[in-house]
Amino acid sequence: KTETQMHHVALLKYFKFDCSRETLFIPELTVVCGFMVVFLLIALFGLDEVMDRVVARAHDMPMYKAERLSFSPAHLLVKFLNFVRNFTYLIMQLGSTILVVPMVQIIAGAAHCSESADYGGLVVSNAPHIQCLQHKHLQILAVLGALVPLYLFLLMPFAVVAGDALYVPSESMFEWRFW
Repeated sequence: KTETQMHHVALLKYFKFDCSRETLFIPELTVVCGFMVVFLLIALFGLDEVMDRVVARAHDMPMYKAERLSFSPAHLLVKFLNFVRNFTYLIMQLGSTILVVPMVQIIAGAAHCSESADYGGLVVSNAPHIQCLQHKHLQILAVLGALVPLYLFLLMPFAVVAGDALYVPSESMFEWRFW
């Protein structure tokens, strides 16, 4: 088998899902780009700190303080807000530690071209149906060219602290001397 004929196989109890790399190419890139956008929004706008303030205000609500049961409306709201806050911190931690290498590999695969006799000419190695440096590939490279440098640049302060966003205040993101 050639590299483009390799298959991703996922076995789930009694279900076998088998698809080619070519089939997963666009969905993988979409997920990676979406994740990078979310990471960038959280980092640039300090959404982790915003969520901290929102949760603190929710704890200070008179309705929350008056309720005695943990499944009352204000308590459920605070639990939901805590979940969103924790999810925000999880995105920052994963996006600056263990997901960096797999994401960069997917991005590199989107830029890697090879000669194909079957499809004629240069094609994207992981998606031979896409001609290299032609319409669709140029669009993919343009999106990646905009997202990846910004992601890698904003990733640095978070990577230094093992993804712990508590140590990277949003004010420091724009003070380059602080870095």
